[in-house]
Formats: sequence, C-alpha cells, structure tokens
Amino acid sequence: MAPEQLFGGSHALSPAADIFSLGAVLYALFTGRALYDAHSVPELLEKRRSRLSFIDVSMPNEIAAIVARCLADDPRDRYGTAEELASSLRQND
Repeated sequence: MAPEQLFGGSHALSPAADIFSLGAVLYALFTGRALYDAHSVPELLEKRRSRLSFIDVSMPNEIAAIVARCLADDPRDRYGTAEELASSLRQND
C-alpha cells in the first residue's frame, strides 16, 4: 500500500499508488522476499515509516533504480504511467 494510502497527507490517491504497489511486486519478484517482513499491522506500519533502501545485490543496478522509483515516498517522484514504467523495463531486457 502506498504511503499516501497509509498515512494520508497532502497527496490525493492517484494512479501513482498503483505504481507503488507494482513496485512492491517487482521487488518481491526480483529478490524473492516481501518488501516488508512484519507479523502484525502495527509492526508493518512502523517498518513503513522507516526510510527504506532498495539496493539489493540480487537486482542489477538498473532494475534497482526502476524499483526504487516505483517505491518513492512522494507520488510525484514515481513513474507517471504504467506505460512509462514498462518502457523503462523494456530498455533493460
């Protein structure tokens, strides 16, 4: 779930929340583990409040950069559309 969905704030929900969710799926696909390892909702929320690093040795740097952009805290820093994200992924085939 995107930060703006969890914590509210000044950003209205938009397609950028879907890009965040897709980034979490990509992270799991490339690393073989969930973005957050938590056993309860409060633990999950606490982990989400912490700044994350998406550098992972199992991902090529180019893919890590794409995933990190999908998972940006600020929706304006994410890909604008799924097509833009797909184009970035195709460039790294």
